[in-house]
Amino acid sequence: MRDELYDEAASSFDTVRALTDKRLTADEITALVLGEEPGQDSVPQRPRRVWVIRGTDSGGAGLIRGLWRDKGVVTLPADRLPALAQGTGPQRVRKAVDDADSVATTAQRDRRAEELHTFLSRMREGDIVVCTDGPKAYLGVVRGLAVYTDPLDDAAHFTRAVAWKNLDAPLDLVRDLPAELTGRLGDADARIVDISEFASRLEPLVGPDPQRAAPSPDVEATLPDATAELADALLQPDTGWLQECVELLRGKPQLIFHGPPGTGKTYTALALARHLTGGSPSNVRLVQFHPAYTYEDFFEGFRPRLPRKQATDSGVGKREPDAADTSTGLVFDLVKGPLRRLADSAEERPAEVFVLVIDEINRGNLAKVFGEMYFLLEYRKEFVHLLYGSDEGRGFRLPPNLHIIGTMNTVDRTVALMDAAMRRRFSFMELHPDVPPLTGLLSRWLTEQQHPQEAARLLDELNRRIAEGPANDRDFRVGHSYLMQPMAHTGPRALDLVWRSQVIPLLTEYHWGDDTDIEETYGLAGIRQHLGLQPGSGA
Repeated sequence: MRDELYDEAASSFDTVRALTDKRLTADEITALVLGEEPGQDSVPQRPRRVWVIRGTDSGGAGLIRGLWRDKGVVTLPADRLPALAQGTGPQRVRKAVDDADSVATTAQRDRRAEELHTFLSRMREGDIVVCTDGPKAYLGVVRGLAVYTDPLDDAAHFTRAVAWKNLDAPLDLVRDLPAELTGRLGDADARIVDISEFASRLEPLVGPDPQRAAPSPDVEATLPDATAELADALLQPDTGWLQECVELLRGKPQLIFHGPPGTGKTYTALALARHLTGGSPSNVRLVQFHPAYTYEDFFEGFRPRLPRKQATDSGVGKREPDAADTSTGLVFDLVKGPLRRLADSAEERPAEVFVLVIDEINRGNLAKVFGEMYFLLEYRKEFVHLLYGSDEGRGFRLPPNLHIIGTMNTVDRTVALMDAAMRRRFSFMELHPDVPPLTGLLSRWLTEQQHPQEAARLLDELNRRIAEGPANDRDFRVGHSYLMQPMAHTGPRALDLVWRSQVIPLLTEYHWGDDTDIEETYGLAGIRQHLGLQPGSGA
């Protein structure tokens, strides 16, 4: 077909011309753009879309009570606008809005132009429209093109014919429609909202035999039970403690492991997260909180970058214009953080489990870091509008298939404890050397690795002395992971090195300011002597 259009006589090396007496149909142009043969039935059909549409009369009453109901239409105001036709492009629509609303703010003109373009060009015959009136919901199907009307006795407006399906029996917005849909209706200023993600669940309500309630989602994510393989990998005697964690996450999708340092909190959290997600690396993300961590780091915020460079004929980079460019030469982009990216993935794949692991969760300023997510942790079915407006008025929620597992070091007194409101949003499971499933864990690991039991006996005696010491605080115990490092078992003096360089400095910090003789009380030589052990004795 390209050869049939080519005018070889009029074309040159740098100019290509077409024969002026040749004409192509719309289907032929589409096929040419797609690189297909004319008539080939491979152009995908546009999927059915769903629109929430609102309108009120001069008295503030919903138009669904009068004009829309009586005439079988939906309308959009056309005050001071020209007679734009069906299919008008966004640039022409924006110019018409700018000319008509010159005194309006940029944001107001943006919104009106987007809604008008949606009504004229994006909305198509066969689409579903949802209109709400208080708790009532009316559904219909678009049956006509957008038409401009300018009656003498009323304001001008654009009109589309609609076949309403339930005018005499409106649905209950809360009881009959998907719970997630209500969050999309939170922006009262928006006249048109795209909720096409609910198309498959709303289509049965407008079919030949309409149902009275939207069907539930076809698939929902479920958390798998704890397995013996997971318990073995974590050196736990059985699945009991891990199954309790799973049950807690099923009831409340936020869980915190807390305990002294070295008790394997992060290791356990990651192992459980990978088990729950079926081992999918993309479904698990780890972040670590610290005092400087912010909402912008965690959820989303503006980040500076250098503007993109555009090559010139001379080979010298030329800065490409950017609407967000500033006088400093920097461009600021709204960048998603780990929680937002994982939440978006969970929303797109509702049948899969996603887990965010937050290490050292109590080191951050939680109210500042979570922002509006503070509310969503407890109310997973609700929607909120985001701080930087990236939800575009549609609302945002934390999907029910996104779970959060945090770790908290309870011994660090420089870190403020969680407030009661945040504690209510999480379940807590303790990992402590004196409490199952950690009791005897180091001994089991030493047996499995065919190492002598000396390290387990030394750790038990150390923790006994800590418990009887002046601090008398069970959170000061030392966890097993310090003595499970490979470097602690590489030679006769390896354990001494770990004890001297990692355990003693930890205990020195615990007893800072009191009169405890750290070496005499907790020194490895003294403990060995008390137990009757010799270095490398294998006892």
